[in-house]
Amino acid sequence: MPVTNKKLNPNDVRDLYEKFIKDDYIKYQHRVLKNGSLELKWNSSKKEKITLPLIMYQQSELIVNGKRLTHLQKTEIGNPVVQSKIGVNNAILSFRVPLWFNLLIVVNFASWILFIATFCFKRK
Repeated sequence: MPVTNKKLNPNDVRDLYEKFIKDDYIKYQHRVLKNGSLELKWNSSKKEKITLPLIMYQQSELIVNGKRLTHLQKTEIGNPVVQSKIGVNNAILSFRVPLWFNLLIVVNFASWILFIATFCFKRK
């Protein structure tokens, strides 16, 4: 988990996990979308700040009620704290693959092709 407070011991992290994720998990409807994103739905009887049972990483992207959130308040273990509206709320968590990772995949693939081609031509 992306723990922001380095002074937390493992027991504190476990307790925060149980508080913000394990205990709150059943209050939300979960669904994995076709693109691999996770959708949460919940009902709220009032406008309030809530902590979602999700973990946000550096490349995570969160859309709450149709708005992409860029500057999020987070708990010590990376849970987003968001403003809910009255009625049905919707949050979609996705992960953006960094460009450098895609470039590494291409370089890796090209390296294998070059290696196989070199091996085949040396045998002839």
